Amino acid sequence: MAAITSVILSDTFNTLMTRVNSIISKINTITADASTMTMAFSENAPNDASLSDDSAVLYVDSNGIFKLKRKVGAAAVTTHTVTIGAAE
Repeated sequence: MAAITSVILSDTFNTLMTRVNSIISKINTITADASTMTMAFSENAPNDASLSDDSAVLYVDSNGIFKLKRKVGAAAVTTHTVTIGAAE
């Protein structure tokens, strides 16, 4: 017969609570209404090692340039400048 290990509810709850509160704190930094969305961007480029396979990060560099850093599969991380066309 297989042994069944007990779950320690207080540890499981505290871990879940910490993770949920972390997500809520991040969401609370975003302001959105019917026509606009405001988010704070870091001016520091994310570390390449922080990107997992098939992920991307948007950031504004110290010169105010909007950039996308991405990693496709196990390939090297690439950084792209996001250009925004003139308003019509």
